[in-house]
Amino acid sequence: MKHRHRGGHNYKFTEKTHSVRGVFAIVLALLSIIACACFIWYSFDKGGGAGIYIGSAGFLGFFTAVISLATAISSVREPETFRGLPYTSLGISLVSVAIWIALYVGGI
Repeated sequence: MKHRHRGGHNYKFTEKTHSVRGVFAIVLALLSIIACACFIWYSFDKGGGAGIYIGSAGFLGFFTAVISLATAISSVREPETFRGLPYTSLGISLVSVAIWIALYVGGI
């Protein structure tokens, strides 16, 4: 029986690494989106009377989204990194910031 060796040798001709800032930005953006969903659910559950503490926590969630956006932008500018994670983090961060802005504009 012959065993086929697929793909040949696994050589790496690049010094590129995965962006740690990109991963951090993805985690922050996802935490911000999850917090937003939880706050909206809690507010609906209380009939719109969730209180000032939920509003303050929501403002903190918005700042988390802005920090994730800034981190994602800096991760896109990193040299010698793979481009997948930084651009994914940028997209998720933009969605997160857009959700928070839409929530505040809709609430006014």
